[in-house]
Amino acid sequence: MPKNLLAGESMVLQPLRKHWIVLVNGLWVPTVIGLVLLFIVYAAPTVLSALLHISSQSAGDIRLVGTLIILLVWGFWATVVYLQWSSASLTVTD
Repeated sequence: MPKNLLAGESMVLQPLRKHWIVLVNGLWVPTVIGLVLLFIVYAAPTVLSALLHISSQSAGDIRLVGTLIILLVWGFWATVVYLQWSSASLTVTD
């Protein structure tokens, strides 16, 4: 609720926030891309180990590092989208 209204102003409506679908709209594309990348990260070491004779330990390390990188990037993106969504508000005054 804003406290710094100009002299003579009064609030007509309570402060409004963006709808939650705006938050979902900012996250669905990165989520789909992240899921596709996770599938690739989990499938690629299996294919590479069969073709290049990489050990299963190396394949597991590749999966772990790839998963952590994808989750870190997605988490940063989600934090930015959430902060933008939560900081936006609309106050209607007379």
